[in-house]
Amino acid sequence: MDDSDRIPGDSADGVRPARARGRAKGAGTGARVGPLSPVWAAVPSVVGLVLAIPAAVEAFGTAADARGPGYLVPLLFYLALLAGGYSLGRLAQMSLAAARWDVEAQDGVPSRRVMGAHSMHATWVAGVGGSLLLMGALGMWSALDGGISGLEPGFSMIVAGAVTGLLGMALGRWTTDRWQQHVEHDERLQKQARERRLSDPLGRIREASRDSRQDSGPSS
Repeated sequence: MDDSDRIPGDSADGVRPARARGRAKGAGTGARVGPLSPVWAAVPSVVGLVLAIPAAVEAFGTAADARGPGYLVPLLFYLALLAGGYSLGRLAQMSLAAARWDVEAQDGVPSRRVMGAHSMHATWVAGVGGSLLLMGALGMWSALDGGISGLEPGFSMIVAGAVTGLLGMALGRWTTDRWQQHVEHDERLQKQARERRLSDPLGRIREASRDSRQDSGPSS
């Protein structure tokens, strides 16, 4: 996992607000295996792997003439959990982090890379859900055709795929909107602080001096 997959509460570097690096509360004080650690997000995928192995043995270890309708359905569910469990768990953690973030207490917002890290997981979860939905549609087609593809009856996979895909997209959209609200709140706080500084004659002088140093910094 690189820094782009870190969320506030994992470890400090790369997620603390730029204005208060080293001072943000809660951005680097959590244990490495805290509630927002990717270790917990990986649990569903590990469970999917553990369940998929015996399901695969059962599905493919049965003689072809003894296989009944839907013999692949449990295996596909476990494989979907294996493929999408981590991203779904990580997406839930990032949504929780966005909901719990306090701009004033943390003195700002994390980097945009950290705030947007959830989008990749949301896309992956939606893709896994779409794959399940497609398998379910093929199962219904097979059932109507009277053949045995192992995907019958398909309805359960359609429902699970649709719910998973919609959940991924909804969580992703909500998390994006929540971080945008924090960014706008942070910008308002900065504007108010600047206006307070400019209302003081000495503050205006300090502000002008700070701006001049910033302008001359790259060329010095």
